[in-house]
This record gives sequence, structure tokens and C-alpha cells, in this order.
Amino acid sequence: MRVTALGSYSAETENAIGVTFRVTEGDALELGDRVEIDLPRVATAKTILRLSDGAVLKIELGEDDLHDLRLPIRHGARRQPSVARMNEGSGNR
Repeated sequence: MRVTALGSYSAETENAIGVTFRVTEGDALELGDRVEIDLPRVATAKTILRLSDGAVLKIELGEDDLHDLRLPIRHGARRQPSVARMNEGSGNR
């Protein structure tokens, strides 16, 4: 996971789905924190799990904040993962 200059976070799951998000409600993550992201539910639940302490963090997730990193950058305007890719499994990073 990395922190961007705009206060957003980026994480990559074990099955190569990139997620960009903001943590809401005053909590924060630190560089290197491991989180669990339930890919099939993250867009509706808008939560992630911080593994170090089991805290459930509420997040903001935009429409274009999920990226299938297996698709080439020139795939088109969006690299939105398919439902099948989202269900391949979730990963922690």
C-alpha cells in the first residue's frame, strides 16, 4: 500500500486488482500497513480491514478507483475489473 500526495491510498491485491481510496472519519493508515479488501463487496460496503489491529475502516471509493492491473494501460479509458476478476479471491497488501 502507498500513500499519495493527495491523501489517498493505493493498494494492490494478490490477484492484481488495484484499489485507490480515502479513509473517512479521521482514521489513517501508515505506509506498509496491511489491509484486507473484500473485492466483491468493497464498492457497496465501503470498508476495509486493517490487519494489525482488526479495525474496520470506512473508505471513500470513486467510480474509477478499481483497476484490473492485468489489462494493458491502453485497454481503453477504464480498466474496471470484471465480476469474474473481482471474485477470483481477495488479497492482502
